[in-house]
Amino acid sequence: MAQVGGLGRKYLYARDSQVFAVTPAQGVQTTGQTSFVATTPTFLIAKTDGSSTRTIPLSALLGLTGTQAGGAISVAVYIDSTDRYSSDGTALVIKPMAMGGVVGPGFRVYSNATASAASDAVRRVAEFTISSTLEIPLAIDFEGEVQIGQVGSILIYTWAATTGPTWSPNFVIAEERLT
Repeated sequence: MAQVGGLGRKYLYARDSQVFAVTPAQGVQTTGQTSFVATTPTFLIAKTDGSSTRTIPLSALLGLTGTQAGGAISVAVYIDSTDRYSSDGTALVIKPMAMGGVVGPGFRVYSNATASAASDAVRRVAEFTISSTLEIPLAIDFEGEVQIGQVGSILIYTWAATTGPTWSPNFVIAEERLT
């Protein structure tokens, strides 16, 4: 874990920001794709409100569920300076992790939404392959290093060759005030 003055970044975000748990409705799972297509992310974090906040994913915990195809599952994370949400998808539930005095989030999270075309500023920040027989949840520790300013998107793609992987997702996302 990255350290800032002896304290972990997650602690500092929890202390100085609003932190939210993001999950699907109880019992709802998300199925990824069978190939990479830039307009069909498995998960999309989008921010359009232009508020003076920065959206900072801290972690994602993706548990494989159900019967998976054999072989490898590919995972890719992209960031874009525009709101890529176009339509459809399932909105995930966003709840504050602290009680009282919490302002609603300036971001939204969807599973299997349709994304608009990428801007010229899009960039891949991670891509890797995992086994479809993974018996523990896939943990993506963003460490606060992937961020959305006043407007933007983070897109997480998952795909496997014959059957899209099915996930039970959990995210922790901080929102930092810029002013």
